[in-house]
Amino acid sequence: MIMLSGADLFTSNVMFMWTAFLHRRVTVWDVARIWSVSFLGNLAGSLFFMAIITGYGGVFEETDAYRHAAVQIAVQKAQNPQWHQIFLRAIGANWLVCFAVFISISSREIVSKIVAIWWPTATFVALALDHVVANMFFIPM
Repeated sequence: MIMLSGADLFTSNVMFMWTAFLHRRVTVWDVARIWSVSFLGNLAGSLFFMAIITGYGGVFEETDAYRHAAVQIAVQKAQNPQWHQIFLRAIGANWLVCFAVFISISSREIVSKIVAIWWPTATFVALALDHVVANMFFIPM
């Protein structure tokens, strides 16, 4: 949704701004400003989307199975692993997400973009890797 709408994804901003900084096209201040705005914007959007789905959408009112699954996901992502495991999972997730962004930008048609985004994203989800923006949704949920 973010890539097709042209919105900013924090992960891809980290990749693009770091590259721009290494090429001396932006300053450290530019990098810090963009990363801060992008991170806070992604956090606000994730929390808003989570509140709409779980709060007003009544997901947890229907059955305890959804609530139980959400708690298990949060525990699996935030409590059980050690910090270095989360860090390594984040590297894998961010590599896959940045790859998805990169190949999406290389695609011209919307169908091509969706197919390009699908495989790396499905891989990081299937492996239960820790993507910072996805965790902004899952852990508060």
